[in-house]
Amino acid sequence: MKLPVSTRLTGIALVTVLVLLPLLGWYISEAFRSSAESSFDRHLRTYGNAIAGLVHLDPQGAIEFSRLPAELRFEQVFSGWYWEVLRDGRVTRSSRSLWDEALNLPPPAQWRHDSIVEIRGPRGEPLRARLLSLQLPQMPARLWLVVAGPTAEIEAEVRSFNRVLLASLGSLGLILVLAFSLQLRWGLAPLRGIVRELRRVRTGRSARFEMPLPRDLRAVADALNEVLEHQEQLIARGRSVAGNLAHALKTPLASMRVRLSGPTADAAELRLDLDRLQQIVDHHLTRASAAGSAALHGRFARTPLLAAVTPVFDAIRTMYRGRSLHLQVQIDETQQVMVDPHDLQELVGNIVENAAKYAKRWISVTAEPLARGLLLSVDDDGPGIPEQERRLATERGARLDERRPGS
Repeated sequence: MKLPVSTRLTGIALVTVLVLLPLLGWYISEAFRSSAESSFDRHLRTYGNAIAGLVHLDPQGAIEFSRLPAELRFEQVFSGWYWEVLRDGRVTRSSRSLWDEALNLPPPAQWRHDSIVEIRGPRGEPLRARLLSLQLPQMPARLWLVVAGPTAEIEAEVRSFNRVLLASLGSLGLILVLAFSLQLRWGLAPLRGIVRELRRVRTGRSARFEMPLPRDLRAVADALNEVLEHQEQLIARGRSVAGNLAHALKTPLASMRVRLSGPTADAAELRLDLDRLQQIVDHHLTRASAAGSAALHGRFARTPLLAAVTPVFDAIRTMYRGRSLHLQVQIDETQQVMVDPHDLQELVGNIVENAAKYAKRWISVTAEPLARGLLLSVDDDGPGIPEQERRLATERGARLDERRPGS
């Protein structure tokens, strides 16, 4: 089943939102986690520097503090915030929050000065700790200070942020889909207007597209108007061919009526009239077929002139082979025109056939290239048309010579 364009585009937008927003949410969440961890590490470094400034040796060489750290979380038992001072790998002083427990540190070989490590607390809880080596005066061995805090605080902060992020991105996705749907509906409104105009044209309430359209769709409406105009031209040409056929049949039909109304009818003469009727019908049916088959693209196609009109010249020679009539054609094989081949044959055929009717001995057809197009000339040695009657000769239905058959 073929879905409407609006449904397809809305579906694409929905899929895009469902794919991109989760990726964006993951990226923002990871960036926030990294920021939260960096902030947590800064707190560890601040506490470590403050505690390191309080450590000193008493006269007996024991490790003492000038005063205890003021942070209350180091005083609350198993609060998750701990510190330890190690000497020769053994704990010599620790925060009250550790009670009688110790931190689960990695092997001393892995300790690095001023490094951040992941460890476990006295209850197995995950901690993030800073390892800081201290060199006190009059003490050759280094001391190690460990300051640790619970990673649960980071996770809680990240979870809180993710809840807000999920609600925000979800709302944003819904707003984007709704906005895109409204934008799509507004953007496709001119197309729906074109459909309505087509229905108006089909029902005869309008002849052309007259509704205002955006610039990019105006070209579509203009092209449709060209199609409608071309269809009207085809219909007019069909009516013209029918009228020409009816007009051309009047004379032979009237002649047959006269012959049949007499006391005796000459069969040979009637056959001549019937042959003439057949020729007229065939000729006009051929012209009607040529007019009906003219496609839109043919109006702009390049047609080889000589190849298109040669069949017309052959037909004229056949029709008037009983006369000593010489048809001379001077057309270059490379010459082309932007005219439909059928229209070209109809145009040239009418003029050359008319010349053949009145020419005495010769007809000359020449094609001369111009700056824009070609000049096709048909000359004959017949009487021609008086200048004062040339305008009348181009009017529809008018004939200057009623003695010879034609229309």
